[in-house]
Amino acid sequence: MTTFTAEQLQRACRDVYEPGGWKHAPGQIFLDTFAEAYPPTTYLRCSFTEKFTNAACMKLEVLRKVLLDRHGKDANIVWCVYFEALQAEWLARRSVAMGDR
Repeated sequence: MTTFTAEQLQRACRDVYEPGGWKHAPGQIFLDTFAEAYPPTTYLRCSFTEKFTNAACMKLEVLRKVLLDRHGKDANIVWCVYFEALQAEWLARRSVAMGDR
């Protein structure tokens, strides 16, 4: 299972996106971890409000690899891509609902 914090996710994002001037970066990324899932799963929910391109998808894969290298090679990371700005309150309610399943 991945065990990284929001700060470590932020650091990985800087390492992946900052050299390219944040081109192809999502506008937001939220971190959800469900230890009760089988296998334990980390959901990275990201929003793209302008456009989602192949280059953006490939950068997400690079970010995933960086996170796995740093925080757990056997982790289960799932990207959830949204095409609108995300609201933290809605995501919190969704996390509670998913946890209740």
